[in-house]
Amino acid sequence: MLQLNPSQNRQIYFLIACSCLFTAGLLSSNFLASKVICVCGLEMPSATVGYALTYLMTDVIGELYGRKVANRIVQFGFICLIVACVLTRLALLLPSPYDSSAFSQVFSTSTRIFIASIVAYIISQSTDVYIFHKIRNYSPRFKFIRNNVSTIISQFLDTIIFSFIAFYGVVPNIWSMVLGVFIAKVVLALCDTPFFYLLTRNRIDCQEI
Repeated sequence: MLQLNPSQNRQIYFLIACSCLFTAGLLSSNFLASKVICVCGLEMPSATVGYALTYLMTDVIGELYGRKVANRIVQFGFICLIVACVLTRLALLLPSPYDSSAFSQVFSTSTRIFIASIVAYIISQSTDVYIFHKIRNYSPRFKFIRNNVSTIISQFLDTIIFSFIAFYGVVPNIWSMVLGVFIAKVVLALCDTPFFYLLTRNRIDCQEI
């Protein structure tokens, strides 16, 4: 059995915890998207808050464990997203002896929205990791710059890609919706900065896994 010292155990446990939070934010955002909430006059899907957690976690993981590990988390998240969507579709198709209309109403999503979420996820998350580490290599001192710039740019891409694939030709004023959602995401990105500093305050001296 492989023996690890206490420092290595902490590294592994912290990575597992961050990965679990990333996955929780990713999967919950797909189930919460149907409810629209209003915060400070801005309308947005309730999934916006949960999805913002994924960017915070990839930034934390990238800061402590390196770009390769952050990219792996994004790739594993993509697989989890596909599996969760397939299992949800299967649950909807399987017959039930009871009235399952409420279940179908909550968990049914169109193929267009499903494709939109998949494409927006893989492009925006990969971009977030790329920009974060480009800025980190150029200017390693100011963590808030790479945290906020990478998240805001990737969130903009996510909003544009998802909105146009999912709602182009359906929503009358799609740019208004994009602007409202993006402003909300920028505010959330700025709000997660203290948490980024808190979670990365103790530099973990480890090699990329």
